[in-house]
Amino acid sequence: MAVVIELLSRNNQVLSHQVLGLSSATLGRAFSCDKHIDDPYVCAQHLNISIDESGAINIQDNDSVNGVRVNGKVVSEAQVNADDIITVGRSRFRIFAADSSLAPTKKLNPMEEYIDRFAKRRFFFSLLIALTILTTIDSYFGTFSKFEVSSLIASIGGMLLVVCIVPFIFALLSILNKKDARLITQFNLVLVSVVSVLLFSYLIKFLLFNFDKTSLVVSVETLFTWGCSIVVFWLALYVAFHQSNRKRNAIVFAVFGALACAKLLPGFFDENNYIENPNANAFIISPIFLISKPESTQDFVSSAEALFVKAEQESDDL
Repeated sequence: MAVVIELLSRNNQVLSHQVLGLSSATLGRAFSCDKHIDDPYVCAQHLNISIDESGAINIQDNDSVNGVRVNGKVVSEAQVNADDIITVGRSRFRIFAADSSLAPTKKLNPMEEYIDRFAKRRFFFSLLIALTILTTIDSYFGTFSKFEVSSLIASIGGMLLVVCIVPFIFALLSILNKKDARLITQFNLVLVSVVSVLLFSYLIKFLLFNFDKTSLVVSVETLFTWGCSIVVFWLALYVAFHQSNRKRNAIVFAVFGALACAKLLPGFFDENNYIENPNANAFIISPIFLISKPESTQDFVSSAEALFVKAEQESDDL
């Protein structure tokens, strides 16, 4: 009966396997062994493997220097099955019959087909050009000082550097876990998210220009940005590691739950409403985009007076 020797990594990922059609075999560092292990902590003839008449697989230690461990316990001989992890030196492996039952075949996920469409270089360069154009427009119309190309190039370069961090991290982690890096796919996912957020921000500016619902519109923009970030992070985990949905959802919930707490909790404990450095929106929009009825000068002055009265009352309360 043939047996399979499956070499494992530290986190039990399969590194390689070899099928031996023998009733007995040897494992060690010697090249004459049936299974050669390139490990300086393994003896030349470290382990004997045999199969009895009932089909049970037995191992026996050949008085090795570092011994043999089965599931962490030192043994001189033992009967093993497919669930047992055998350690010799620094090498870990499993031994099981070649005719052992396999796990059920997984059905292809339709999401794989859609994600594979992102793995195209022309799509990557198109997104890169779109991001550069949108950043240039935002920088040109969003500044009230002199527009300088050098500062624009530095801004675009810095943003691209930040955008590149996430794909490189996930690609590195997937390589360390013996998975396919799929770097272009990771880049495209992040770029699609950033371009979508920028386009949505233009829509938000248009709405703020026409409607006096600042808090509501800003809340919608914040929810959209967080939603895009969550979706991209979830897809990046799917592409890089292929965990179960339950594990992936737990990771996403933990990461963004911690970020949300870090963002929101300071506001609950800070009772000071005074903002030393308020954000100023200098984005210039042509009157041609105004679709709502403009506010009259008299109404503007009246609302300004009411605002000053409210500010004075709040200052007296402090």
